[in-house]
Amino acid sequence: MPTATKAAQVRLDRVTASHSRVVLDNPPLNLMGPEFVPQIREVVTELENDDQVKVVVFESAVDGFF
Repeated sequence: MPTATKAAQVRLDRVTASHSRVVLDNPPLNLMGPEFVPQIREVVTELENDDQVKVVVFESAVDGFF
């Protein structure tokens, strides 16, 4: 039986080499649960290890909730 793949709750978008966006996308309220923690950890680690990144903007894909 195939397992359903859940969509990423945290996305890393590279705007330029020095500017990245982290998008939180866990509708309806952007709650942080057990799936969120490893995803945000992976994104933050990737950003920490990239010497070119100078600006990181965090935003919500869910209107009205950050």
